[in-house]
Amino acid sequence: MMWSLLFMSLIIVSNTQNLIKVGRTSQSSTWKDGSVAYSSERAVDGIWTQCADTNGNNSNWWSADLLCLYEIYNIMIYNINQSNIIMKGAQIVIGNSSEKTNTTGNVCKTITNFTLNQNNTFQCDGGSIWGRYVTIYLQTNILILCEVQIYGIRKGLMLIPENRTWLDSLIYCRDHNMDLAYIHDNETQAWAELELQNSNSPFVWLGLHYTCTLGFWFWVGGHPLQYKNWDPNEKRKNECDMSVAMKKDNHSWYSKPDNETFNFMCII
Repeated sequence: MMWSLLFMSLIIVSNTQNLIKVGRTSQSSTWKDGSVAYSSERAVDGIWTQCADTNGNNSNWWSADLLCLYEIYNIMIYNINQSNIIMKGAQIVIGNSSEKTNTTGNVCKTITNFTLNQNNTFQCDGGSIWGRYVTIYLQTNILILCEVQIYGIRKGLMLIPENRTWLDSLIYCRDHNMDLAYIHDNETQAWAELELQNSNSPFVWLGLHYTCTLGFWFWVGGHPLQYKNWDPNEKRKNECDMSVAMKKDNHSWYSKPDNETFNFMCII
């Protein structure tokens, strides 16, 4: 019973979504009407009747650089009521590459319905996606965007070079408004490996824990275990009081008893 209560307290985390301040914007081309340039930053300037506009080709895109890693929950797009605005078929792509092709990130949403002169809020089909760049692609028409708002939570990895048990590491991260690190893809794994270079222990705790009551591994932030980087030669122990640590020399994951003490990694 006590462990069940602890399990619930670990997995329940408040995710307060915030409007993200966009760092930089760019687009595939810019429509000009006399001295007026319909440039990319007009889509995030807060003036909802002042739009960004490409000049029309077969590969139109608009992109926002958030400057940091975010877990993105939804994207709001507003367009004025104008006959040449077509959004059907546009793709919202989130990723960590600045290359502007719709294969360099995760497709969040393909727009099938859009109402002009109204806020259109889109959530990613598979749930929240982590990334730095949010790009909107439209292959067959000019792309017009009057206002784009992106909502999410800032993320980042921080190594804490102190040796603590897994539970004490979790408490430290939570006390400092963070959480134990969650790794969900190859790129996040690569960032973790960079942080790992500064550790002074052979392993570093991550936020992956095993519950013997329910019989599975879980990330303490409530995320499903999809990406994995277990050492292929390790005989993983699916037992009580076991958590995951990343090894400094080969960056693989290992199950370790909770009471061992290592450096740990928090996610901002």
